[in-house]
Amino acid sequence: MIQRYVLREIALPVLAWLGLLVTLMWTMSVLKGTDVLLGSEVTAWDFARVSLYLLPHFVAQAAPVAFLLGLLIGFGRLSEDKELVALQSFGLAPRALWLAPLGLAVVMSALLTVLAFGPQPHGLQSAQRLAAEIIKRNLVGDVKPGVFHHQLAHVTLYVERVVAPGRWGNVLVYDERTPSSPVLLLAKSGRVVDAPAGAPLELVLEDGALYRTSTENDDDAKVGFERATLSLGVEEAVWQKNRFRAARDELTPLEMLEAAAEQETPAAARPLAIAAHWKLGQVLMPVSFALLGVPLGLRRRTSGRARGAVFTLLGYATFYVVAQVSTSLGEKGLLAPLFAGQLANLLFIGFGLLALVVTDRGRLMR
Repeated sequence: MIQRYVLREIALPVLAWLGLLVTLMWTMSVLKGTDVLLGSEVTAWDFARVSLYLLPHFVAQAAPVAFLLGLLIGFGRLSEDKELVALQSFGLAPRALWLAPLGLAVVMSALLTVLAFGPQPHGLQSAQRLAAEIIKRNLVGDVKPGVFHHQLAHVTLYVERVVAPGRWGNVLVYDERTPSSPVLLLAKSGRVVDAPAGAPLELVLEDGALYRTSTENDDDAKVGFERATLSLGVEEAVWQKNRFRAARDELTPLEMLEAAAEQETPAAARPLAIAAHWKLGQVLMPVSFALLGVPLGLRRRTSGRARGAVFTLLGYATFYVVAQVSTSLGEKGLLAPLFAGQLANLLFIGFGLLALVVTDRGRLMR
């Protein structure tokens, strides 16, 4: 009965904070990717799919801090209403209040494990592929008649009229991807061929001429053609505009370990192995936060309403500072990959168990 009551007091703030943090992350991601998501060829379905693909990543990133916030807020309310003191007066030991938060932490860690081994990396990969296709469509749709188009690397495009998106009349293409021998193409019509996902865009020109100038021997060449196909170099533009990349989170821990095993040298394999163990460390963060957050929540003073938020920010920042230091030491070969990825969890669990013992032997703050 008491465990269900404590669980409800914690779970509701956790869900509220999770929803708020996911919404904030989604908003920041949309703002960061406005040049992609607000392009000329973006549909409402594209916007919805990108958001859906990114949702598992946002949940995985927000869940640990939402859990710690909910834990401290829930116990803070019990402390402010003197319910913890009342429970202690009936002989309830502080360690009994540890079961519900730990159980919720285990459930959240299980959820994060499922996300880390499937929806999170697959969602990020799908979001990146969709963003790349949207960028390609935007590049084609942004071509306006009578305007020189410079968004493609080392390629200048000019069209006299736009028949439809990707279909143009009187086309000029200046290709200087080979600096020693730039090419000028003039054609009466041109159209962009729909390319499969991951393939480069192709521009098909009809009824035109090719002019080539060589800076090495000052030779000029002119070749007429009925039909010519030009591969457009959109890879650099896609790379620069794609704001939805998260390379480390686009692989599961097992895939990173497999990639590490395929490396030829230990130095090349070490960063991948550390990243895999660090991702597993993120999965265990709710358990670490439960062990340390319960003593902090139990010992909150009634007068300190802001302490919960302060402790949350300090605890979260401390965890990531320790994690960054340990992974850095691991990449230098000073720590084993497993230890480098889990050091922050081990420290938090150790301090949390110590704090639980001290709290259980002492008395709850009044």
